[in-house]
Amino acid sequence: MVIKLGESLSTTMNAKIMGSGKETIVLAHGFGGDQSLWDKVLPVLTQNYQVVVFDWCFSGAIKDPNTLFDPEKYFSYEAFSDDLIALLEELNIDSTVFVGHSMSGMIGCIASIKKPNLFKKLVLISPSPRYVNSESYEGGFDVKDIEQLFSSIESNYDGWASFFPSVVIDKNDSESLQAFENCLKRMKPEIGLSTAKTVFLCDYRDILEKVVVPCTIVQTTNDIVVPLSVVEFMNKMIKGESTIEMIDTIGHFPQLTAPLQFLDIFDRVMNTHVVLRSELAAHNTLISPCSKRTTALSFREVVRQGSLLLIPGRYMSSLCMVMDTVLHGLFIDCSHLKGEDVSVVSIYEVATCRPATTKGENIEKQRGNIDFKVGRKITKYSPTVYRIMKWI
Repeated sequence: MVIKLGESLSTTMNAKIMGSGKETIVLAHGFGGDQSLWDKVLPVLTQNYQVVVFDWCFSGAIKDPNTLFDPEKYFSYEAFSDDLIALLEELNIDSTVFVGHSMSGMIGCIASIKKPNLFKKLVLISPSPRYVNSESYEGGFDVKDIEQLFSSIESNYDGWASFFPSVVIDKNDSESLQAFENCLKRMKPEIGLSTAKTVFLCDYRDILEKVVVPCTIVQTTNDIVVPLSVVEFMNKMIKGESTIEMIDTIGHFPQLTAPLQFLDIFDRVMNTHVVLRSELAAHNTLISPCSKRTTALSFREVVRQGSLLLIPGRYMSSLCMVMDTVLHGLFIDCSHLKGEDVSVVSIYEVATCRPATTKGENIEKQRGNIDFKVGRKITKYSPTVYRIMKWI
């Protein structure tokens, strides 16, 4: 990256540091995007962590991408990983949890090999070390598919930028579709083509055995870009500790289409109880009072994507009246709600996986395919069960 005289790397990459907390989280967007694609999760993350966001040099959000982006330099992820390390060093960050979406997942892996002490954990969202199929590897695309992609970008970039979001994002999620389309249309066509070639022709399978930093791979149940076989391959080949977390959503962008589920997973990765503030609650959830009857709880499920239920502290006493034990890790099964009040919901204790019983009424249910002990959501049961976050 060529930096203008007198301009820092952090300024060039539009880097911002927000929030406060002992842990530093770095969010890195993928191909065609910019830092705005993290907007749905930032209000929560910045309440609990120091969060760094930035734009890669190919992004349309960069002031002068034609000067900064050198296609000969950025033909591989190596140069991007060098930029990442240099940026963190300039910001005096010596320890971070890196969250990389798509191509940035592999960039983070490469950077962690170069500077393992700089990264405490890697959260890899829909990553892939190789997109092209081979005889013994299913990457998701044949060579002819990739060639057609490049041809579409080169011949009619604006048309491709309008169409491509509907391929990688749920067609029913108009807000997320528009957000990604806006990012693509801000990107310079020639830079978009060059970066697409860097991404879709890459092969970094051999570096996985060198990754020793603990990894969490976040994958959606229906991703046309990255098939499940890819993340299973990565999970097997990564040398250090590695786990897979599934999100039941359509597409390649869970931070856009399923932000609450993503935050729930991130909460477990960090081993903390995230406090959901009023900003996110007002955006995604209508909070209804708990019924003061000892035989039932009444809620209204109005979450746009999922069934997360928030209970503000002033209703804590109502909850206590119907609980045998109150723990920090409570779960409410509200997946069966369809916008109507119900008389009873099942309340689970995370420590024991035992349904707590309401006084005077037996509401025990068997959910054997949900492992509450480790807080893991099994996608077979969908929509899944969500954590009641630490009381506001």
